[in-house]
Amino acid sequence: MQREWAVGWMDKSRSDLRAIDALLGVKPPILDLARYRATQAAEKAPKGLIVANGQPPHKTHDLLRPADLVPVVAPEAVLRWCEEILPYS
Repeated sequence: MQREWAVGWMDKSRSDLRAIDALLGVKPPILDLARYRATQAAEKAPKGLIVANGQPPHKTHDLLRPADLVPVVAPEAVLRWCEEILPYS
C-alpha cells in the first residue's frame, strides 16, 4: 500500500508537469495556470518521497517543509528554487 501511495504522488506530479507543457504550448501561453501547476508538482513530488520513506505526507503549501523531510539531502539549487516559487503557491 505504501509503495502504491508513493507512486500515486509521483504520478500526480508528472501529470502536473504534462499540464504545464500543454498550458505553455498554446498561443498565448496560459501562464497563471502553468505557474499554479508548477507549485502543485513541486509539492507532490517530495510528498511521494516522504511516503516512500514510510512517513505520512504533511498537509502544507510550504515548499520548504516537505523538502526538509525528504529522506535525501536536497541540493542547494532545489531549495533556492522552492524559495523562489513559494510566493506563488
